Amino acid sequence: MDINVAVQEGTIKPNQYLVMKFDFSRIHPVNDLDHAAALLHSEINDCLTTFVDTYGSLLEIEASSLKAENVQASLNFICRAVKKLLAKQQKVGNVGFGGIRGVCFILNSVPFSQY
Repeated sequence: MDINVAVQEGTIKPNQYLVMKFDFSRIHPVNDLDHAAALLHSEINDCLTTFVDTYGSLLEIEASSLKAENVQASLNFICRAVKKLLAKQQKVGNVGFGGIRGVCFILNSVPFSQY
């Protein structure tokens, strides 16, 4: 989905979603699988940290709470915080939250032809 087109068509209204962007195009291809896994792990951690730096005050969480060694645990932590925000928002009728509906995940990657 092209976010700009979705906004123009009214499918998505600005500020309805917290945006979590993963830019895998920044990962340089390597032949060593362990090294590749470490690069991927690092990129995902950077993306999660950026998300928390951006929305942490709204979600009432801090980047220091993320677990650098466990990406899955960090993502679960963020998901719980978003779920808590959505429940709180529903309880008070969106007052002060702007009608956040969830998280929009954006994935960017390098086309396979570049490998």
